[in-house]
Amino acid sequence: ILGTAETVGAFSRDDILDYYAKHYLSDRVFITVAGGASHSRLVGLLKGTFGKAKLNDHKVVLNGPAPTSEVRLYKKDLEQVHICLGVPVPSQMNLDRYKLYLLNTILGSGMSSRLFQQIREKRGLAYSVYSYLTLYRDTGSLVVYSASSKENFSEIVRLVLREFAKLRKGVSVAELRDAKSHLKGGMLLGLENSENRMTKLARDEIYFGDIVPIKDVVKSIDRVKRRDIEEMATKYLRPEKVTLTALGKRRGAKLPKSLQGRVRRNRA
Repeated sequence: ILGTAETVGAFSRDDILDYYAKHYLSDRVFITVAGGASHSRLVGLLKGTFGKAKLNDHKVVLNGPAPTSEVRLYKKDLEQVHICLGVPVPSQMNLDRYKLYLLNTILGSGMSSRLFQQIREKRGLAYSVYSYLTLYRDTGSLVVYSASSKENFSEIVRLVLREFAKLRKGVSVAELRDAKSHLKGGMLLGLENSENRMTKLARDEIYFGDIVPIKDVVKSIDRVKRRDIEEMATKYLRPEKVTLTALGKRRGAKLPKSLQGRVRRNRA
């Protein structure tokens, strides 16, 4: 989970202590609270601990990763083939994030999504299939995951790319309306949980330096148009941008032409 034996074994005690001293600093700590708490009492409690921590002027320079577009097939004796197929997308800081949230919802978030309906419900090719967004300060990715029998591996990859192509042609009024309802409903229901409210406060502070009101998030979702979804799909859901990783046994796997020529086979 933490890396290969070589990379983990290369860490020394001094490496860990040096990293801690440079990155775990009081001026980077966010303390968020949700629930029946008193702000003044909380500040008083924290003064005796975090209030005494020293500030550090060490500056961290963030260099965004350089995405690669390749196919890696790892052979391993597993019952199923596990697939991750993804494309790079803008960061959490980009205002297009609301368009991407809706694009992901339509593509593979939930049982009414296109991937779930086409791959599981209509064809029964996989029990587990969905897409998700991972957005950071400097970059992001949209990834499709599926686990299936080795016989269905190639067909699932083909169908995912087909749904990418269909999204580039646009979505219906009803589909976008339903996606907005699904996204807003899930968010609002999730915020009934105090831990989720606390996490939102921290995330807003980290990324935006301020609290983003829920009503502003809802308005931003509602402002997204059908042409915005088509624009996002045309820009990012393209075969030449795809990176594919598969782990398991693949019998007679024949990938779509758009992915052939980029295959690197590895043994896990």
